[in-house]
Amino acid sequence: MEYPLPSLDEIDVLFKSDDECVGVEVKSAISDAYPADYERGLYQTIKYRALLTAMTHDKRYAMPSNIRVVLVLESQLPLEYKTTAEVLGVEVIENVRVHPNQAITQASTGS
Repeated sequence: MEYPLPSLDEIDVLFKSDDECVGVEVKSAISDAYPADYERGLYQTIKYRALLTAMTHDKRYAMPSNIRVVLVLESQLPLEYKTTAEVLGVEVIENVRVHPNQAITQASTGS
């Protein structure tokens, strides 16, 4: 479930504790067929980092001051975007797989 931001953007995953907030933008292997989607992911990461940082100055969001945003990929970042990621300071975590026996399921509520 994506986390809504005040700009009406939604970040894929947000982990928040009292002292740190980690945002995660996820790109599946489907993006391999659309390499520009990886570039989009790099810039989304920067945008989300700026938004979350701005939210630390608004008490309504109770956002910790330590903000980190990462781009998590099921595959690898294409070579043509590696320098861009480095120059922009985007942390990229590649080759992330979910083990089939650890699939996340959504519990249903009975009525």
